[in-house]
Amino acid sequence: RNKYYNYNLISPSTFLSPLSVSSFLSAVTLLRPPSHESSPGALARIWHLLPFQKFWYYSKIQQWNDQQWTGLIWEEKELRRTPLPGTVICIKSLSLVIVLWGLPFLLSLWISQGDGHKDKTAKSSIDMSMWEEAERLQSGVNSSLAEVMEIDTESENPNNGFDYSNSAALQWSQWQLLDSILPTGGFAHSLGLEAAIQAHLVSTPQHLETFISHLLDNTGSLLLPYVYSAAISPDGQTWHKLDKMLDATLTNQVGRKASTAQGSALMRVAASVYSETQPCLKIMRDASLCSASGKVLVCFHHAPIFGLVCGVLGMDSTTAQRAYMYTTTRDVISAATRLNLVGPLAAAVLQHRMAKVAEALVLKWMNRSVEDSCQIAPLLDTVQGCHPYLFSRLFCS
Repeated sequence: RNKYYNYNLISPSTFLSPLSVSSFLSAVTLLRPPSHESSPGALARIWHLLPFQKFWYYSKIQQWNDQQWTGLIWEEKELRRTPLPGTVICIKSLSLVIVLWGLPFLLSLWISQGDGHKDKTAKSSIDMSMWEEAERLQSGVNSSLAEVMEIDTESENPNNGFDYSNSAALQWSQWQLLDSILPTGGFAHSLGLEAAIQAHLVSTPQHLETFISHLLDNTGSLLLPYVYSAAISPDGQTWHKLDKMLDATLTNQVGRKASTAQGSALMRVAASVYSETQPCLKIMRDASLCSASGKVLVCFHHAPIFGLVCGVLGMDSTTAQRAYMYTTTRDVISAATRLNLVGPLAAAVLQHRMAKVAEALVLKWMNRSVEDSCQIAPLLDTVQGCHPYLFSRLFCS
């Protein structure tokens, strides 16, 4: 209390409106149940303690001396015993508003209840034939929708009503194969770019564009023949043959491990995702994991498996080879972005610009047999082999 009698503490700018505060206290009195904490007398005492009630006394204190201090406090206590006119007026006003608003509301509620009772009585008197006709029309609409959507309501369709024999339906599976969210592990490998950067072969976006051009050229000459051969003959015997030939062709240990890691992941994902529509993938994978003697039959290299999956999904050989070049371009540009060689926007521009180069290289190396596969960029192969000896590495290869 004493802080309100400090001469330099109270200023008129800090006071609230007495009418708004008294209205609030009056509303609390009406809404809360009567008690010693919310009675009108208690709220009136709270109202007396607010700063704007003290302001009048504060202005008088500045003029009086210390001898009249006791009389001032006594006068304040006497004033508290009398009811506040503002509080009484606000309580009466709010009571009048509640009465004027509540009576029409109760009247409308009573009328609406009466109408609801009448509606219920009227509904019970409706002829049941109308309800039967409505139910018959609803069942006809449901049957028509079922015929349009070709949904079998009696037995569960393992393909969720989706006809995978249709070429349009197969395109969804083919697009999923190129989706970057497919967990094949391609983004864990830089295709030799990280080693080339630390060897100071690539340091600018122009160098990166040259590196990608040579990488795509080497991919077309070395790996596209395996993709093509597996796509035109997607069976287990051809796949095993191509896998052994590619394993003997790859002389780079880092590239060989990266190829087997990505190929194994792709085969595992394809066997799981397309198990209902293409069960042959799961059968070939399970049969290739181990033989009767316990030895692994294949190494699961990436290029033959990519062509095998594309062939099983109905993708033609030309599209399969173009898709393989696309995934290679996408992975190496993504690695360049994470290595801070280019930004995301510059990477998108670069990928669009490299599409012309990739298409030209596809036309150059497409539809070749595996006997014609060769390595045309030995420097990139040598640099990639140095990846395990780097002091710090972000990628697996």
